[in-house]
Amino acid sequence: MKPKGDDVLWSYEPQPGYVGFVLRSGKQYRADLVVEHHGELLYEESVILFFDAVFGPDPSEIERWELTVNKVTMRDMLGDLPVAKGIPLEQSRAPRREARVLRYAANGYRPKANIAQMPASSVVAELLVELKRPMVVMLMAIRDDRLIDSWLKGDARPGDRHEYVLRLSLKIVEALRTFHSDQVTRKWFADRKSWLRGSTPLTVLSAIARGDIREMELPKFRRVLLGGASSFAKR
Repeated sequence: MKPKGDDVLWSYEPQPGYVGFVLRSGKQYRADLVVEHHGELLYEESVILFFDAVFGPDPSEIERWELTVNKVTMRDMLGDLPVAKGIPLEQSRAPRREARVLRYAANGYRPKANIAQMPASSVVAELLVELKRPMVVMLMAIRDDRLIDSWLKGDARPGDRHEYVLRLSLKIVEALRTFHSDQVTRKWFADRKSWLRGSTPLTVLSAIARGDIREMELPKFRRVLLGGASSFAKR
């Protein structure tokens, strides 16, 4: 639990049980950034305050603090993220069964041809249809949703991390929608998963988009997310 008082300059709760806060250290222009989980110290860093934060923290400081808290939280929640038993590492083709073919047709969904080669604007358009705008904005971890419109129109191109998440999300949608409705698919993204240590796929994908997960770890997360979606789709 974060302390209370005038010494607390800023606080932030990225996930239930996790809290980050900045406390004055007693030294001019200095403060301590602390991240805790249910009172257990996870991270502590000495930070410099612009103009001693006489009128409150600078927006650029808050942005950096929030990013640090998000990174510490995600690493603690996910850890090494071992793949749960029963979740395949690679997405495999579902067995052909007549009942599933009928269900597939009833959903009215068809796999997209080579998602890796689709224009970014087409990927955005597909996700807006399947996941709806609010969820896409959350996936991209952006504050101004007008950026989505720029990508959609082709006026701007997503950054590498955003494009990676866009294409991976559509790949996951494809795996789920083959046998499930759009409502079930959106619920899968938003529900907590034991194999993600209580996180939601939406949270993990947003962390990737923000850059909170290191590039070298991306293949592991891709396998786990696609494996979880594939396993769920075959139920």
